[in-house]
Amino acid sequence: MAVTVFNNDVVVNGTLSASGMTLPSSVVANAQVAATAGITVGKTDHLHKIGTNFGIEADTAPSTSTTYTFTAFVASGACTVRLFKCTILDSGSQANTNDFNFNIKKGGVGSESLSTMLSSVVALDSDTTDNTPSAGNLTTTTLVAGDVVVLEVVTPGTITGAHGIFSWVEISEAAN
Repeated sequence: MAVTVFNNDVVVNGTLSASGMTLPSSVVANAQVAATAGITVGKTDHLHKIGTNFGIEADTAPSTSTTYTFTAFVASGACTVRLFKCTILDSGSQANTNDFNFNIKKGGVGSESLSTMLSSVVALDSDTTDNTPSAGNLTTTTLVAGDVVVLEVVTPGTITGAHGIFSWVEISEAAN
């Protein structure tokens, strides 16, 4: 098949069709796709950003020596956990050994066990700068249909002036 090479821009006033075409990365963006293009949801990935304050108002200190859990997500198909972060609006002045331990856990379909940790524990205390997100080191990133993701924080035995705990996860999911 003969190949025609254009070394300048080409403007097509009408419809362009091809039996096959490979476009370079980043040449098609939202502005280049017509609103009426009719791209099906099955050709997209969805980024879910789910966060929680564990039911504790931002100006309220959590209870001491308590584990708070929040079911954040249930996978409807194959997913990838992209990020796990947490922060404390005001990290207070508790002793440095009194950490807030944030966790992200996974439970498989058909089991109530949340034994799979998806990240290393993120420990925050008064050494942490106020309202500065800290990321977990993800060790497991894959989810399958039915997996549940739970965010958890374990509070220390002494809390002095800390309030505004928040944790979130970003999950990429293909349309199912």
